[in-house]
Amino acid sequence: MILYLTSDENIGLFDFLADETGALIKKYNGEFELKRFIIHDARNLNPFRYFIVDLEALNDEEDEIISAIIAFNSLFDSRLIILAEKAHRGLLERIITETNIYNIITATTIDKIKEEMRICISHQGMPGDLVLTNLNKDLDSELVAINTYSFIGENVKVVFIGAMGRTGTTTAAINMAAVLANMGAKVSYTEANNNNHLQAIHDHFFFNIPIENGSFYIDGVNYYFKGNIPMADFNFNIIDLGILTESNIKALDVADIIILCAGTKPYELTYLNTALSLLLENEYMLALPLGSNGEHANIKIDQDKLVYLKCSQGLFDGTINSDAFRKILGNYVYQNKSL
Repeated sequence: MILYLTSDENIGLFDFLADETGALIKKYNGEFELKRFIIHDARNLNPFRYFIVDLEALNDEEDEIISAIIAFNSLFDSRLIILAEKAHRGLLERIITETNIYNIITATTIDKIKEEMRICISHQGMPGDLVLTNLNKDLDSELVAINTYSFIGENVKVVFIGAMGRTGTTTAAINMAAVLANMGAKVSYTEANNNNHLQAIHDHFFFNIPIENGSFYIDGVNYYFKGNIPMADFNFNIIDLGILTESNIKALDVADIIILCAGTKPYELTYLNTALSLLLENEYMLALPLGSNGEHANIKIDQDKLVYLKCSQGLFDGTINSDAFRKILGNYVYQNKSL
């Protein structure tokens, strides 16, 4: 069950949840004092799995909103979700830092609001790094307007491969897709291996987002299963080939850019050298963990073909390693002059 405290303007905004999840939605619309509602009017919120609060419906001062959220956290087990499409940044930063609430919807368009709500009601809820990314993206419109990009070519195929397992190949590929989406590119990600990580990612983070025609869409990226590479309407196709082997190396023939992800620890070097021997006839970029030293590992490679990637704690981080990815993408991405 869902309890929704809403302004008159947004009363029907989340009706789609009833169709998608079958949940019952109880609505209170009008103007409210959140602290009074939580402490005095709402005798027991525990039957409700989610409590959605539209900040536009509140008459509280900032301090009262913060204390009301803290009281809610101590009294109830329901998940609090905040609709903050018109809220100012200062209040949202206080909510995040003082109450540890991350299920905050900052989008301003219907489709994006729905996407963020689906994340908020997923098993994990809105990750902290994602809400901070959304906060910067949705509220710093002047900054976003200054940093604009143009993209050269269509369906540029960027293939990620790993020298061995657990070298961050999938994380790097999805991070690049998120970075490109933040730049304004139309981008797809394709899982072209048998690891089935994408299904696990969908089931864990986005189980409320439907899979249609072998793909799903979230935060500017279309995700495709089973090696399905879209043939049109994208600037970039990010392809996660998995571990490089003799059996899949021919798949690199479609690549415009090849990125080999590897490590330089002693037990990883054998796999790296094997992968490098397979790539002798290919142009590629080598991505190593930041802090490793390719020279000390006796890796013979032109420095122009080498990038170091920071360890990413957020699978969908659209900011991390952006400079390294820009180096890899080269002339395919052009930063426009500042406005």
